[in-house]
Amino acid sequence: MPSSLENAASNVMGAAKDLKATFKGLTGVFKHLMEEHGKVSALLMRVKATSDPKVRAELYPTIRQELLSHEKGEVVAVYPVLAQFAETSPIAAEHSREAEELQAAIAAVDALSFSDASWGLTFERLVKLPAR
Repeated sequence: MPSSLENAASNVMGAAKDLKATFKGLTGVFKHLMEEHGKVSALLMRVKATSDPKVRAELYPTIRQELLSHEKGEVVAVYPVLAQFAETSPIAAEHSREAEELQAAIAAVDALSFSDASWGLTFERLVKLPAR
């Protein structure tokens, strides 16, 4: 569970992304998804910057849950609509490939102990995936 400071940083990042989405003219689900990107980004950077197994154990479950629920929301609300149109169906197809990469990256992190020497590098591969 993130500390109150980490929650605050995450919320600030989410609010910044929300504001950016407003300036870009995004509304509804798109604005909400962009805000979620911001919130999880702050946690990702916090965990990426540490080698402390306790911090990893505290924050990674929240990151994992946020990434998976965000992905599920996109799969339910966004990509089926994009798949219906010839102009946007390639975007939906690309997302399917990216979703598989995300699942594999999460599974790779899940398979390791937080104190494992390769945990940081494996987690970094997850962080480097394109924003969903």
